[in-house]
Amino acid sequence: MMVRLLCHLYDIMLAMVMACFMVLGYCLYVFLFPFYRWPFFFRLLYSLALAGLAALLACGVFITHELKKRAIQKPYSESFVTVKKGMGLNQIVAKLDKQDIIQSPLQFKLVAVLKGAPSKLKAGRYKLNNHLSIEDILDAMVRGSVYRNHLVVPEGYMAWQIASMLKRTMEIDSAAFMALVCDSAFARSCGVPAGSLEGYLFPDTYLFDWDASAEQIIKIMLRRFEEKFREQYTETPITRKYSRHRIVTMASIVEAEAAVDGERELIAGVFYNRLARRIPLGADPTVRFAVKKYTEPLTVRDLAMVSPYNTRIYRGLPPGPICNPGARALYAAMHPLETTMLYFVAKRDGSNEHFFSETNDGHVQNKERAKQNKRLQKNRGVQGPY
Repeated sequence: MMVRLLCHLYDIMLAMVMACFMVLGYCLYVFLFPFYRWPFFFRLLYSLALAGLAALLACGVFITHELKKRAIQKPYSESFVTVKKGMGLNQIVAKLDKQDIIQSPLQFKLVAVLKGAPSKLKAGRYKLNNHLSIEDILDAMVRGSVYRNHLVVPEGYMAWQIASMLKRTMEIDSAAFMALVCDSAFARSCGVPAGSLEGYLFPDTYLFDWDASAEQIIKIMLRRFEEKFREQYTETPITRKYSRHRIVTMASIVEAEAAVDGERELIAGVFYNRLARRIPLGADPTVRFAVKKYTEPLTVRDLAMVSPYNTRIYRGLPPGPICNPGARALYAAMHPLETTMLYFVAKRDGSNEHFFSETNDGHVQNKERAKQNKRLQKNRGVQGPY
């Protein structure tokens, strides 16, 4: 703050010195050197010489000011500066000054005018730092080198988690984002015949424009889903039997259950076996989705909750996806491994793998092995997710 105040005082002093110099020059011209009686040519030479001296002095003061300004280096800091359409140079400079990107508003304006930049500055969101030169800042704004938001959406994220990320990184209204995700009419207009877009917001790495809206972001993610789904799709007994929505629903459950890539197709095979035998899937992630309980242990009351998403008590697939699956889970849902297994349980030995079994007796034994592994892990000081 003190440095900025000193810079402002220096600018005022510079203006006062220039004014005094002009008054002094005029006095010299009128009183000491009455060249007004001289021919026009000599008066012109005198005026040009006076102007040249003034320009040299101004350049000298300007350069000295620049050197002093750069000698007082502030700690490095970055800021986002949003230039809206219709903003003038004064408004832009005020923003840069308020966010401590520049130290001398007057100097910035002078350089901008000399470079003819005021009419060329483009709207956008810029990522700037306080060590950039005035020329660098102006060049970025003239070229329109706006900041593009880099967003990495992990596989298995739910829509509300994506909304939270967008709010943090892009200041997108998370409530407006979720309203669109849960709008069945909007989903149908986007080619998704479902009550929600959960499952179709493809997890990937994105570069969004600085001013992208919630609707634009959703449509970009849906287009990416369409591309990836087509890449994974082949004609199989599963794709002939199940609709795309049911395949995506299965993929979301596989995504939530499988932590090891090599098990995805096997887990999908187990779930399809249970569907064929009309056995409830028994997938805890679907219960978590129903009760909105994502980390804490599930209680007996949670597992008995009456909801079509509770695959512990209801047979078949839930009404829709429980998260947004990635390409590998989509592939597993369309190309499950042929297996006789009907049960699986997490090993709880730190490997993120599962024990698989064909019978309920084998499943009970595997659950006991998992409990033993959990006790061993606890004794070693290693805590599981829950």
